[in-house]
Amino acid sequence: MQPTTLAFRRSGTRWAQVILASVAPGFVFLSGMVVSSTHGWEKIACGVALLAFVVLGIRIARLGIFALPDELVVRNYFCSYRIQWGDISRFEMPRNYGAVRKAGLRIYLIDGRLISASLYTRGQIDSGRSARAVLGQLQQLRNEKVSDVGAARQSPTN
Repeated sequence: MQPTTLAFRRSGTRWAQVILASVAPGFVFLSGMVVSSTHGWEKIACGVALLAFVVLGIRIARLGIFALPDELVVRNYFCSYRIQWGDISRFEMPRNYGAVRKAGLRIYLIDGRLISASLYTRGQIDSGRSARAVLGQLQQLRNEKVSDVGAARQSPTN
């Protein structure tokens, strides 16, 4: 039996961001590549820009938090994290202030590091309700996973 993976994503917002941040600008640079009056170096520059927008669109489409049986995977705009359940100290709701880098759903690790899931933030796009629901589910999963690991360590192996 395949272990289940829970995915926490906002599909409507994610696809709107893909269209606005990747597809629309991508068409502008694609048109610059196919016009016959464009010089060679301009076509190369347009191709590089098009490739950058395609990569950005793929990253936006893959945004989310994925709860695997052994770890939590956080995919942000520019980086991804794999975190063991036992390494997580707590989760926290996003705040309305602070640095942009730490603006998402906060995941505090036992060693003191802080990881933010940028998909879940407060503001005009998200009223905080979905972040609150994700926070509750993740905390419940963390409690289950940590207690399962603790019980497995305490069981005698005769």
